Amino acid sequence: MRWPLGLFLVLGAVACSSEDPAGAGLTPAPAGTSPPTAPAGGGDGAAPSLDGGGQTAADGAALDAAVATTLRPGDQTLSLTVAGKARTALVHAPASVGARPIPLVLALHGNGDTAQNFVKTSGLLAASDADGFVLVAPQGVRQTITFGGQTIPDVSWDGYRSAGEGSIDLPLFDELRTRLLATGAIDTKKIVVYGYSQGGYASFRWALEASAALSCSAVIAAANPFGGGGRIGQMARKLPFALQIGSRDPAAANAAATSAALKQAGHSVSYVEVPNAGHVPIPGDARAPLTFCLGQQL
Repeated sequence: MRWPLGLFLVLGAVACSSEDPAGAGLTPAPAGTSPPTAPAGGGDGAAPSLDGGGQTAADGAALDAAVATTLRPGDQTLSLTVAGKARTALVHAPASVGARPIPLVLALHGNGDTAQNFVKTSGLLAASDADGFVLVAPQGVRQTITFGGQTIPDVSWDGYRSAGEGSIDLPLFDELRTRLLATGAIDTKKIVVYGYSQGGYASFRWALEASAALSCSAVIAAANPFGGGGRIGQMARKLPFALQIGSRDPAAANAAATSAALKQAGHSVSYVEVPNAGHVPIPGDARAPLTFCLGQQL
């Protein structure tokens, strides 16, 4: 059987790197380097819940009611159970929330990172306030995936399986989109998914399933998990994509092939290969793919 290119890359990474806090889900960080961390005093772990205080997974009903009616400026933490798993997501809304419908950006961190660290070090948190969009960043969970007859251990996101095949992540993304739309604060024509590294593969995977409900997919330091044009034809519409990758990233050839296949299939594509950049840190301007995607709409 011919295995997907993205699957080969992940298998190679987890075989030689047991930890990847910087979000490099496909290749290990260079020896002697340390991942970026959130600034001291940044408030990680202290964000209020959407209902105003201390909700746990056991209090899900009250939290559900809160998120269906309230989305306030600042940071909030959403706890929910999806596909039988207790999950959390950081939700950040700019000061302009509620004045008019604004875009939603779902951000997916790299392998082993945290949602809080990713949105700060990538600049997405600051961009939410500057550009006026609601940011939701779910926390990935370490999991072992069986796909195509192979076992993929210790990855934060399942970028390969459908919900029917056992993915616990695609149903989470769908649920987050649904709940935040229910607040009435979101522009339903501007819903973006932005993922880096393993989160980039998951961004592409969700785009394959949910193209009819998304306005754009940003795929950073990653590509089509099925290689080149694999499964692109299954999308319900010609979803725009922003792909950005370093020229020295092991996935660069796949990213270039993915871009070419998408363009040939009629998708609007922004493709940037950053010269002499590797996988870590995020190659190039992290906001450039976001800017492209925020300019797209359903």
